[in-house]
Amino acid sequence: MAHSAQTFRELADERLTEAQLLLANDRPSGAYYLAGYAIEFALKAKIATRFLANEIPDKVLVIKVHDHDFNKLLQLANLGDEDYATLNTDTELRRLVDYRREVEAGLALQNLEFERSDRSRGGGGRGPRINAMAAESLIAHKLDASIELAKKLRAEGSPLLAAFWDYDSEAERWKLILVPASLDHERDLVRDAVNWLVQPPFRSAFSLADPTVDNRQIDRARALGSYIRHEPYVGRRMDTTFTGGQYFESVIPVYLAPELMTHLSPA
Repeated sequence: MAHSAQTFRELADERLTEAQLLLANDRPSGAYYLAGYAIEFALKAKIATRFLANEIPDKVLVIKVHDHDFNKLLQLANLGDEDYATLNTDTELRRLVDYRREVEAGLALQNLEFERSDRSRGGGGRGPRINAMAAESLIAHKLDASIELAKKLRAEGSPLLAAFWDYDSEAERWKLILVPASLDHERDLVRDAVNWLVQPPFRSAFSLADPTVDNRQIDRARALGSYIRHEPYVGRRMDTTFTGGQYFESVIPVYLAPELMTHLSPA
């Protein structure tokens, strides 16, 4: 589905308005998430102006524009080599970035207050920066929450095709990938996921960077579903897996739609 620069600007305004409403109703995690989308759409509005009428666009540019990485999108928007966090060349983007950083600062203060309160009650604080919590136990805790999140989304009819934890070797961390049924369903899944992520227990179970909704993962979800042969597969970690033209360094399935499970047989 094609979007014009004007459409992307309108989407950026919508996400910013939603972020402001969430923040006003004490939902800073959701506000931070949606403010990120506002920045992404604003950048893509800039990039859209590079596409000219009556001209076949460069294939590489078309593929790259579907990325969600702010710094890569900055390059495509011809806004220089600055990191988005220090961007000052564009007034509208600067406003969005500043707003997101304000939300982030509020979240950090909120987490610090929670940890201080927890320690005053005899606890040791809950954050991995405070405690030397083992990585595996952290993932196990989040895995349970992600399975419950997928159940909630499916129960309300959200367009969730797949959900899985994927290890990002560059960032050295796990990410919860929520895959929409199609590119056109991405916005619906973002809305539904945010509605749940700002509520307990998910609000405290996940960090801001854990979940992401990504339509680019549809092919990977299909490859993963085709690869799995036996149940139970939910929560089972698979390492160094290459299947269907897709590589998974480490992956933990949370939910895969029935139509993806083309070779599944009962345990």
